[in-house]
Amino acid sequence: GLVKQGALPGTDPTRIAALGGSYSAWLLELLMLRDPGLDAVVLLGPPTNMFDFRRRFEREGFVPPFGLDQALVALGLPSREPLRYLKHSMVYQVRAGLPPTILFHSYQDDIVPFQQSGLLAESLRHQGVAAELHLFDGASHYLLEDGEASMNIYRKTLNFLRRHGMPPFPGKEK
Repeated sequence: GLVKQGALPGTDPTRIAALGGSYSAWLLELLMLRDPGLDAVVLLGPPTNMFDFRRRFEREGFVPPFGLDQALVALGLPSREPLRYLKHSMVYQVRAGLPPTILFHSYQDDIVPFQQSGLLAESLRHQGVAAELHLFDGASHYLLEDGEASMNIYRKTLNFLRRHGMPPFPGKEK
């Protein structure tokens, strides 16, 4: 809202990219489906299939951190509220016209399986949406890593934005 209106100093309302990781990636996925104003999206370890989360919660004893299991409980049971789970599972909501998306995920993610990013990238591409998937070793779910992986994510993100007409530092490009 405020960015699109040009009300935030230092922003360009004609170039809007959004970044989300983990739970905020899930919220960003929902925003992508509702707000056609995003020009690019960066997702880090995104949950994309709430049916899988609930299955892991029920059958494997998986408990999301920070009390986020309450979000699963609030969705109700998939057998009683399947449409609610569909609505909150980005992998089933993909359609043409969504913004270019780059996804990063660690093979060692113990909260959101890396396969969820793979399924979303595949679904996006199938609908003609520009999507890149980058899987890597190390850094676990929160991608907390001070070494080469974090710099690699940074460089790949900047290159992705440039390729999609959004140079991150206008006027400072070499």
